[in-house]
Amino acid sequence: MSTPNGREDAPETRKSGGIARRTGLRSWRRAAVRLAVGFVVPPLLYAVVRPAVGGDIPALVVAAAVPAAWTVGALVLLRRLDRVAVLSLATLGVAIAVSLVSGSDALLKVREAPITGAVGLALLVSAVVGRPLLPPLLRLLGRSTDGWSSRRSIVPTAVIGATLLLDAVVRIALALTLDTGTFLPLGRLAGWGILGAGLLVLIALRRRRIGRPRPEASAGPVDG
Repeated sequence: MSTPNGREDAPETRKSGGIARRTGLRSWRRAAVRLAVGFVVPPLLYAVVRPAVGGDIPALVVAAAVPAAWTVGALVLLRRLDRVAVLSLATLGVAIAVSLVSGSDALLKVREAPITGAVGLALLVSAVVGRPLLPPLLRLLGRSTDGWSSRRSIVPTAVIGATLLLDAVVRIALALTLDTGTFLPLGRLAGWGILGAGLLVLIALRRRRIGRPRPEASAGPVDG
């Protein structure tokens, strides 16, 4: 026989579960759209536009316009300053300007790689010397630093730094050795693979830390 409390809790539980599922579904949809806009659209748009414009630089500018427009639209709709998005747009602007002045499309192909590579190197060095830069970097980007003490953030700082540095090196190497049409999909695929591997390492480290018993919890009873 159900108790009054049980009859009241069951609908609330189902309602909470439904809200959580809808929220999760919306998050997955947004992630899928962002993935399509940032990963799928630029190479396809470049392949379509390149024969018409007759050059790599204008084709790359057009291909980058869709993700840039998406970022600007998100900033306007959310009405919230996202420092990462603003930095990405600024990097794109600088890359376009340099490419138009120099006539080379190298920086436009790897526009954020020099910055992420420098950040990755700085993070890696800071972890090695025992002064991790991850907490101040998160604060600079407007992200939460809860649970990121200097001692606990050494290993995550090293993992993130190594991931960003490897991603930048691989993408720059591919950009210098492959033609633009081949680099756009392959460079993105390599970058997502490297970043995904780094994320999996961070998740494994987090689960290991959560699963590790605390000293006070594992200690036996103290005899008085």
